Amino acid sequence: MDPKTLKKLRALAWKHTHRDSRGKFEDGTKTVLKWVDGSGTCLVTLDSLTSGELLAKLPATVREEFRAANAVVL
Repeated sequence: MDPKTLKKLRALAWKHTHRDSRGKFEDGTKTVLKWVDGSGTCLVTLDSLTSGELLAKLPATVREEFRAANAVVL
């Protein structure tokens, strides 16, 4: 996925993540909660998520619209 599309995807994932499940470090780095098998919920930076993980955070209708508009195939 090209950097411009990935940036759009990160912005959408941030927008559609509940405010109780997202935050920012003092330096402005965006963070979200992620489920990790065997560990439970972990705080990770938004930039560390793969495109598949970002797509999974989106509601189904938004995900399909994003895929269609950006020709994303996973």
